[in-house]
Amino acid sequence: MVPLLYMGAFFERHKNEYYDALQGGRERGDIQQWLRYFLRGVTVQANDADRRSERLADLAEEFRQRLGGSRSRAHELIDSLLAGPMISTQHVRDQLQVTSTGATNLLRQLEGAGIVRPMARVPGRSNRWVAYEVMRAMSEETPEAG
Repeated sequence: MVPLLYMGAFFERHKNEYYDALQGGRERGDIQQWLRYFLRGVTVQANDADRRSERLADLAEEFRQRLGGSRSRAHELIDSLLAGPMISTQHVRDQLQVTSTGATNLLRQLEGAGIVRPMARVPGRSNRWVAYEVMRAMSEETPEAG
């Protein structure tokens, strides 16, 4: 699961300011410079987390609409996909207490709705599926504001 408030991304994008703020605190005792920098980062990352959360909520609604009025348990997997875009038949079996065939059928239903796609099979491992739209929503860069 990807954290929504990830400060490292801000620090990486503003590396020079990060080092300047640290040095200011260490060499001159200028803790205010560090606090301003850090709080600006919290603001930027919180705004980014808000945008990502909205995109994920919209995606969840879209997935539910794609599944339509289906009475299958595929709807129950949407939240799992939002928490982490990769899912295995083993995970579905364990989460929903269904057989391997039942888990595969649910994942194929999600595939038919364009929600997941199967990954290449790895011998000796459970089949894996990925929700690429969720992966993009979690990882794409958003414009910085704050």
